[in-house]
Amino acid sequence: MAGRAEPLTTLLYEHTMPLEVFAYGDSFLVLCDNGIYAYTYSGTSLEGVSFSGMQLKYASAGEKSVVCAGQVNTLGTENRILVIGADGALLYDSVAEMRITGVYAAPDPEKVLTYIRTPDAVIELNGEGDGEVHNPAISDILTVLPTAKGAVICGKSSAYTAFDD
Repeated sequence: MAGRAEPLTTLLYEHTMPLEVFAYGDSFLVLCDNGIYAYTYSGTSLEGVSFSGMQLKYASAGEKSVVCAGQVNTLGTENRILVIGADGALLYDSVAEMRITGVYAAPDPEKVLTYIRTPDAVIELNGEGDGEVHNPAISDILTVLPTAKGAVICGKSSAYTAFDD
């Protein structure tokens, strides 16, 4: 079976740089340097979220959401954290006074919105926006792997499970 000769849709962006596209069941999200925009596969615009007032630093796509974090001050000590659903709806938006070194989308944003990596800890942000901090016995956290039952925190030579109770 051959593909279509005509595009499904054509989208034009002015004054922005598209960075990545995330596909979901009935929609797709376009991550740009100034916001994230949602569309149906026929090109109908859904919701979008502006990154006004922040400089995008990190983004992570999960099965049902995209998490973005960016600096709101030049020192990097205040960061805006956004969780956007697959339909473009804003699920969470808050400014945190902490250094962020990574964000990781959780499989089910109704239970866990995201995992946030800081220089010395990992924070699990639940569906109500409350955080639980885990300080692993790792001197250098490299990444966080969200799972259905928590997360795996990986260092250079070891890994630990967390938030699995």
